[in-house]
Amino acid sequence: LTERQLRVSIVGSRDASDSARADARRVARELAARGAVVVSGLAAGIDTAAHEGALEARSPSGTVGRTIAVMGTPLSPPANARRARRIAEYGLLISLAPQVNGLSFTDEERAESLRARNRAIAALGLGSLVMAGKEGSSTLREVAFSLELGHPVLLWHSIVEEGEPWAIRLLENPLLDSQGRPLVQTVSSAADVEEALSPWSTVWWL
Repeated sequence: LTERQLRVSIVGSRDASDSARADARRVARELAARGAVVVSGLAAGIDTAAHEGALEARSPSGTVGRTIAVMGTPLSPPANARRARRIAEYGLLISLAPQVNGLSFTDEERAESLRARNRAIAALGLGSLVMAGKEGSSTLREVAFSLELGHPVLLWHSIVEEGEPWAIRLLENPLLDSQGRPLVQTVSSAADVEEALSPWSTVWWL
C-alpha cells in the first residue's frame, strides 16, 4: 500500500461540522475508487469519515477501497475497534502506541505519541488534504510536519471561504517546492486533489 502511486493524507478536527465530515467521506470515497490510498488517524470526526469513505469505495473490478490508519493511542471506543478490523482486512493498521501500556500513558507521553502519529501521517501521504482545523489543533501540527517534508498541503475550499486565519496566512505567504510551485493551495474536489498530487491524469488500480 505504501508504494501505490497516490497516497493522500486526509486530516481535520474531531469536532468538525456535519458538512465537513460529509465532504471528507465523499472525497475519500472518490479518491479510493480511483485507486488512491487514503491515510488518516482513526480519530473521531474527519479521520473516521475519511476511513469510512475509503472503505465504501469500489474499483471497476469491485475491489474495496484502500486506507491506512495510524494510531497514536490505544483503540477505543468499541466502534473504533470494529472499524480497525475492517481497515486491517482491506488496508493497513499502524500503531505507534503499545495497546496495553498505552492505557497508562501520562499526559506528556500521550501528547508525544500523538505528535509521532501526526508525523507518520504526514510522511505516508504524498500530500495532506485538510478538511477542517482550528488554531492550535493537532491538525495544524500535521500541516507543519507536511510542509517540513516538502509535501503539498491542500486546503478544502470551505476552510478558505470561512476565513480561517491560519489558512489565509498560509495562502498569503506561500512556501514553494523545489520547482517553484506553491506547496499550499485550495481544492474543491477529488479531481483537484489528484491533479495536485499525482503526475498522472488517472490513477489505476494495480
